[in-house]
Amino acid sequence: MAVPIGNSMEIEQWLGADNKLGIDIWNKKYCYNGETFEQWLDRVSEGDKAVRKLIEEQKFLFGGRILANRGLQKTGLKVTFSNCYVVQPPEDSIESIFECASKAARTFSYGGGVGIDLSKLAPRGARINNTASETSGAVSFTDLYSMVTGLIGQHGRRGALMLTLSCEHPDLEEFMAVKTDVDRVTKANMSIRVTDKFMECVRDHETFVKHGHVFAHHHNNAEKDPILGAIKASAYNEKMGRVELFIWADKEKAKEGLDQLEKNGEASFSMATRVPYDECFPKGTLVQTPD
Repeated sequence: MAVPIGNSMEIEQWLGADNKLGIDIWNKKYCYNGETFEQWLDRVSEGDKAVRKLIEEQKFLFGGRILANRGLQKTGLKVTFSNCYVVQPPEDSIESIFECASKAARTFSYGGGVGIDLSKLAPRGARINNTASETSGAVSFTDLYSMVTGLIGQHGRRGALMLTLSCEHPDLEEFMAVKTDVDRVTKANMSIRVTDKFMECVRDHETFVKHGHVFAHHHNNAEKDPILGAIKASAYNEKMGRVELFIWADKEKAKEGLDQLEKNGEASFSMATRVPYDECFPKGTLVQTPD
């Protein structure tokens, strides 16, 4: 327990004179505008003598943003008392992607950290309706969010950013590769969101296969379109130079498409794993299964 000398205590007494790192962190991240340790205790306890005594005796301590910001709101500063926030994941549009960056910047400016999930963004190469013709992919926007984090200062600390991507996203391997590039996305932690199915495969030593969904038409929001079936497997046909998909379709929900396929040998579907894909026209061999 820290013991004050006389009627006041210094940070060196509270943390220990040899704790150079702790003293440096307190001065850079928690001490405001040259205040003394006693003034800091008064500020973060906001006049509550019991709380002040518990902090002084190292029996209780607030979270980091409270230790840094409590009481500063009375000076007119805009601050946060929470360390971390999850920003609403960006939809697959330029407007939504940059709106998310704006929300992250504002949160950083108040002293908070941000988590952003990129799983709704289309994979690299997906067709888009602008002059670029195709998207640079979900992973390309990790650079944007990392840059925003580095731009916004936080009184002695940089912003904290967590970027995530679903294990079912087609750009997963590219996302993983960025983690090993020391010169790219330097202001973010990057993590993979895993599903129960993925963990079951880990437990059972099985190969995890990312299953997509089958839709009746090209779509911009998979959650709003009816799911007609699922992509069960895929294989690359070197002879034909194409990727072949093995599809299960619900007989009732996909009746129109299946009737077209049986009648004409061709039907239009859209394939996706929660992100937009181009239309696909199944044709050729039609295999009837018990399902």
